[in-house]
Amino acid sequence: MTSNGIQVLVVEDDPLTRRAYAELLANWGFATRTAQNGLAALVEIHMAKPDILLSDLEMPGMNGYELLSIARRLHPEMSLVAMSGGFATDSVPPGVTADAFYAKSAGSSLRLRAILGEVCGARLVMERSGAAQLGLRPV
Repeated sequence: MTSNGIQVLVVEDDPLTRRAYAELLANWGFATRTAQNGLAALVEIHMAKPDILLSDLEMPGMNGYELLSIARRLHPEMSLVAMSGGFATDSVPPGVTADAFYAKSAGSSLRLRAILGEVCGARLVMERSGAAQLGLRPV
């Protein structure tokens, strides 16, 4: 999978996990940045908006539920991927504002790669069709 210059902001409170995801995504060709919680992520987004926000749900301070909701309102064109070890599902859990969901408990980097590929594909289709300029977002 090539990232086509896609930028991903990884938001995860555990430093080792955060670093591991950032390195994994960088190895796949994504430009990655990291944040330790929702508040730090909002600062990062303000400095340079990523194409994809990959956020853990359970974090101290501002959690992923709040971050994703705020990110959707402020940047509807940004692709949002939620992740958590607390859900064992492939679909976005109820009450989570996201375009996709990654169950960390599944532990499969191949599944995460597929999810990011789907999100990237939807994003590229939206950009090429001009739909993003109309305020529409990938689903």
